[in-house]
Amino acid sequence: MTPETLLAAVRYFADLNICNQYMRKIKWPKDRITCPECGSDRIGEIKTRHLLRCKECRKQFSHKVGTIFEDSPLGLDKWFVAVWCIANCRNGISSHELGRAIGVTQKTAWFMLHRIREAMDCKTFDKLDRNHKTRSGALGAILRELKTH
Repeated sequence: MTPETLLAAVRYFADLNICNQYMRKIKWPKDRITCPECGSDRIGEIKTRHLLRCKECRKQFSHKVGTIFEDSPLGLDKWFVAVWCIANCRNGISSHELGRAIGVTQKTAWFMLHRIREAMDCKTFDKLDRNHKTRSGALGAILRELKTH
């Protein structure tokens, strides 16, 4: 299901389990999760904390690892609604408007808009390095899923 309206997007992405499943589907499309530290595919899930854990190196990581969402304390529920808003606003969206729409401060909304717009310029949601050179990522898949027709 792809949300068609802002209200539908907010309702759909309100559940962190749905957000994590959505991110998992996009980040690891063949459902073969690999550890970002050692590359192992022996991964366990810590359901109570919404984390994944490598059975080889024992490193814990989230579904946000390696993406622009990684260093943010905000949940994927807020990020996905923000991406939906940006992808579906023909005339753009201000940080004030986004902040009101997702329930964060204007300063936080500005930060989110900045990261999402940079990712759109690079065509990837992979974590941006200082030179903004990134490998191809899941941005196209996320935008295709979230963009209404």
